[in-house]
Amino acid sequence: MRTDLRELTERRARVLAEGRAEGRHEERLRLARELHDGLGQTLTSAALFARSLELNGAAAGFPVAELRRLVEAALTETKTIMWRLRPTAVEELGFEGALRALAETFLRGHGVQVDLHVAAVDHLNPTVETAAYRVAQEAMTNAVKHAEPSVLSVLAGRRGPTFRLVVDDDGTGFDPSARAGTRGAGILGMRERAAALGGRLDLDSKPGHGTTVRLVVPCGQEPACAS
Repeated sequence: MRTDLRELTERRARVLAEGRAEGRHEERLRLARELHDGLGQTLTSAALFARSLELNGAAAGFPVAELRRLVEAALTETKTIMWRLRPTAVEELGFEGALRALAETFLRGHGVQVDLHVAAVDHLNPTVETAAYRVAQEAMTNAVKHAEPSVLSVLAGRRGPTFRLVVDDDGTGFDPSARAGTRGAGILGMRERAAALGGRLDLDSKPGHGTTVRLVVPCGQEPACAS
């Protein structure tokens, strides 16, 4: 009986591993197609334009503006592909494990204590996992970069009909109405991720009173939280 149970467990583990491997293979093929059909062709065109500019010079009426447009398009395509990629940490460690590894990284790399509380995150939709991990990563990075916190608090899990992620710091805080530069771009990116899931991202901050970033994703409608 024990042998049968062990064989069943091992067989199930092999099936799951094969499924994950197949999923990663399909993801690599999809990414390769996107890189070849989109980014690769755009960069090839930009390289040809640059070569012509090198040979003929701008004085010959070369459309330098077109080269700039191609480079900007390549940057946009790169950001789009990176935005959709599933983080390696989440793929290998699972959502909770990836958050714990992230917390450990901030403690070792920045000396910032991270109080992490994760509950009810089994079988999350991979899209939700990716968005939540990226939001946590961005919010924690912004706090360390701009606010000099001593402690970060990260809470993640389902609560009723929603999934919630809350990142709170005890740093210097700031005026959200005056956000600018990289901080503003980071907030915009987090809000775009929330909107893509039919959710929202709230930010509360005040100079001298820290910052709270709150991601709320509905579970009762598409895309649902559960996979």
